Amino acid sequence: MNPNRPDGGRTLVFAMLIFLGLLAVEAGLLAAAVGRLPNDVAAPLADQFAMLVTLWRSNPMAALPHLAQQAVIVIAHREPATGQQVWGLYYYPLTLIVHLAVAGVAARMLAAPMGRRRLALLAAGGAALVIGVTYVRLAACCTVTSRWALDIALLAQAYDPTSTWLDWQALYAPLEPAFPYLQAGTLAAGIGLSVAAWRRRPRAAGD
Repeated sequence: MNPNRPDGGRTLVFAMLIFLGLLAVEAGLLAAAVGRLPNDVAAPLADQFAMLVTLWRSNPMAALPHLAQQAVIVIAHREPATGQQVWGLYYYPLTLIVHLAVAGVAARMLAAPMGRRRLALLAAGGAALVIGVTYVRLAACCTVTSRWALDIALLAQAYDPTSTWLDWQALYAPLEPAFPYLQAGTLAAGIGLSVAAWRRRPRAAGD
């Protein structure tokens, strides 16, 4: 038995802790930005599961887009008096798959000694991947549905009347059509950095 091989059980537990930590950090950052703590967790996919199963049995190709566009988990803040959602983090199937993959790779790599450069590559790649698949809804931005996190961040600035030091609306307008490409570029960068971290081998103790 190879003593340097990570223990499977411990790696799995570590991966789940990292996964939950990612969700907690994302919800915490959004709560801090908006000023409202999360108080609601929903599972829209579970609510629509029976309908999706029926659709899958009749037409699997038609069911796939519905499945991909249905949030599995939504972490949100709702106003207690009205039930209106103030903000929400939407975890779609691809979002969860990427989060789980990042957590699994990170847990496996962190189980062995790692140099600073490799750790930096891992952190940057994981962050880019997670940001690339994070979807948010803010009521203050008048968004009916969730949108990419970077899109929402800039849109929130454009709608903020107190942001007077920079014309965010003029900045946002030309960028809006480019967001799909920016999102794809973010994911590509995350994949590249993660692959570099995975393939890199420490050459010295202080690497």
